[in-house]
Amino acid sequence: MSRVTATIDKAKLERSIKRYAAKVGESNAQAVIRWSVQTCLEVAKYNQPFNGKASVHRNTIRKDINNCVVSIKGRTPRGQSALRTTQEIIDWVDLNRIKRGRRVPKLPIQQRKKATESMVNKVVRIKMERAGMARGAWIGAGNEIGRHQRGSNRISIGVNRYKFAQKHTGLGRARRPIPGFNPIAVMKNLARHSSSEYVLRKDHIYLAIADGRKKCLNYYRKTLAAINRSKP
Repeated sequence: MSRVTATIDKAKLERSIKRYAAKVGESNAQAVIRWSVQTCLEVAKYNQPFNGKASVHRNTIRKDINNCVVSIKGRTPRGQSALRTTQEIIDWVDLNRIKRGRRVPKLPIQQRKKATESMVNKVVRIKMERAGMARGAWIGAGNEIGRHQRGSNRISIGVNRYKFAQKHTGLGRARRPIPGFNPIAVMKNLARHSSSEYVLRKDHIYLAIADGRKKCLNYYRKTLAAINRSKP
């Protein structure tokens, strides 16, 4: 089973975060945990398609299929242009994706293959289930590492985000950072297709880590400002 792993270690724990975390009374390990939860949320956002609404997923999946497959009603088509199983349709769609595994361009009608409408609908359901797995696993990883937070103002992803993916949170794993000078956190996505460039590009993982770092730092700055304002 393939895995996508996001690792945060001392090299990426910038001095600014360490300094601000200390000023609000949090250790390096707690800062990494906060950063990790935010990173998991950001990674979930970067899963394709970027908009996490179920309707957007479904429409995007169907558009990719329609761009290279002609849906017909009735009996199964015959000949070299016929796609008879869900896997054949999935393989044909993936074969026609443009560079870096993104969208499927609209093929001329004569180049498209044929499949029954019922089989195409099954593929949409399969793809929707996979989309929920990939996103849900990152939510689960964030929730798991978030349980190790201490004190008030704990960060969490919440059950209202990406509702159709929530049932797959069990596919996420996380290893909490060990307190000390060099805390390290590891988040893993156990969904088999999560390492696909179509589902999540590697550069998006690094962008998610950077986004998480920025939002974590903003939280500490705002918290410190609130503390200073409350002082007599």
